[in-house]
Amino acid sequence: MATQWLGAIPPPPGVTPNIIDPPSQLSGNIALHTVCLTLATAAVAMRVYTRTIVTCTKMGADDYFCLASFVLTVAFSGLMIKSYTLGIGRHLWDTPPLWVPHALKWFTFAQYVYLILTATIKLTFLFFYRRVFSPQTLSNILITFGITFVTVTHVAILFATIFSCSPIARAWNIAIPGRCINPTILPYLSGALSSATDLYVLILPIYPVWNLHMKLRRKIKLLGVFGLGILYVYSPVAIQRL
Repeated sequence: MATQWLGAIPPPPGVTPNIIDPPSQLSGNIALHTVCLTLATAAVAMRVYTRTIVTCTKMGADDYFCLASFVLTVAFSGLMIKSYTLGIGRHLWDTPPLWVPHALKWFTFAQYVYLILTATIKLTFLFFYRRVFSPQTLSNILITFGITFVTVTHVAILFATIFSCSPIARAWNIAIPGRCINPTILPYLSGALSSATDLYVLILPIYPVWNLHMKLRRKIKLLGVFGLGILYVYSPVAIQRL
């Protein structure tokens, strides 16, 4: 039990470890996730209320993906806060070594959920585009390609992340014998692919909106509404990820 109260690594010269009440990012993260979940809850509640009460229309695939995204957002926040309670956001010399694998395990699970979450958010927009722009043939082709592109890309990134270490548990516990791929490769690759799908979802409405029979000013305003909607939904998740 004595080793539990020693830091995971020696402190820098002149620094005294503080195991009992160390500086931590826990309270800041709880506040951050609370704000982001409040925004996400408000957005989803307004969407469901509008669809079911105001317009009295049947829920579509985009609505179900939206609800799935909300559930995953709650799960992601819970996993992140759990990892911070176990030592993430603290100096390693202020963290008991027995805590580190547990903190990293919950943090790793949060990253898995985050990858699924970003995919469901993008699919929400793509299925929304399909519902709004369905009469246009080329738009349907572009949307179908986007759905396939996002699904395949994110499934590949998820599996590559999960199986980046052999055995899988070595990702959060280096004491387990095994090996992991170069940790600098996967983040850059997944970041590039995720950015590509983000950009595709963002610019996809330009073609169908531009072909609508309306004045240029209204087209620009409509594209602005799409852009603001995407930013509103993405922002809480992106901030939580940081």
